[in-house]
Amino acid sequence: NCLACAAGIATFEAIEEGHLLQNAVEMGRYAQEKLRSLKETHSVIDHVRGIGLMIGIELTRPGADIVSKCLERGLRINCTHDTVIRFMPPMIVTKDQIDEAVGIFESVLSEG
Repeated sequence: NCLACAAGIATFEAIEEGHLLQNAVEMGRYAQEKLRSLKETHSVIDHVRGIGLMIGIELTRPGADIVSKCLERGLRINCTHDTVIRFMPPMIVTKDQIDEAVGIFESVLSEG
């Protein structure tokens, strides 16, 4: 219907005007670099993969407890296939927000 079409067009215009696709690419690269650097100090991380802001962190053990502890600290992530942490911030995410999220994730990993 007309209302749904207008909403769709407005969404595309907001994405384009806000340069959100470019932000997703840049912030996705930044987040993946930060998460990959955690592998050096946390053996539970097998590898990090993703495209844009859709990021998967493959673990060497189940990640349900990591998800629960992160949620208690305000970071909403989820675990798929038992050992893959799904990290998917919004297209409007900033470096500061990624730093905060990775900081929470790292603090949980450091607890063991």
